[in-house]
Order: sequence, then C-alpha cells, then structure tokens
Amino acid sequence: MEILKSINLAIRFMLEICTLIATGMFGFSLSKNIILRVVLAIVCTAIIAVIWGLFVAPKASQRIELPWRILLEMVVFGIATMSLIRTNHVYLAMVFAIAVIINQILLLIWRQ
Repeated sequence: MEILKSINLAIRFMLEICTLIATGMFGFSLSKNIILRVVLAIVCTAIIAVIWGLFVAPKASQRIELPWRILLEMVVFGIATMSLIRTNHVYLAMVFAIAVIINQILLLIWRQ
C-alpha cells in the first residue's frame, strides 16, 4: 500500500508541473508578437506558481486549511484544464481533469 501512496504523491507532483506547463501554453497563445507571447507565458506560469507556493504547497508560508485548500487546488487545476481547452487540447484536458479528480480522491482517502 505504501508504494501506491508514493506513486499517488508522484502523480500529484506531475499534475502540478502539468498545470504550470498548461498555463504557460495558454499565456503563449494570447498574442502573435513573439516577445509578448514569451512574457505572457512567463507571467501566467508565475501567477499559478506563486499562488500554489504561498497557499497550497506542503511547506507554504501561509498554507490554508481544509476544505479551503482543496477548493483552491481545484480552482488552480480547473484553470489548467481550461488553459488546455483554450489551446485546443480538449482530449488532453479531459484526461488531465480525470487524473486530478482521481488523485484528489486518493489523497483524501489516504490522508496524504
């Protein structure tokens, strides 16, 4: 069982990285100007990283308590899902959303 719990935590980390990539892709898609595209990709990614780092991460300085943390996590993952949809990756968005839901359920069941 401990192996499954470790795998679930590793999947969670991968979902967090995918969230940063998805929001960066969304920012990059917002303009035709290459400089602006890069800036927007960095800004969108940074906003999500700061929110996650301040309020959600296990060692966050201002970590919020359950159930509010789960709500914020789902909002952030929802933003990533919508970012994938807006960049025409609908199938990937569906797979991502399902993975997030299953992962979150297992995190709660296993109290991770």
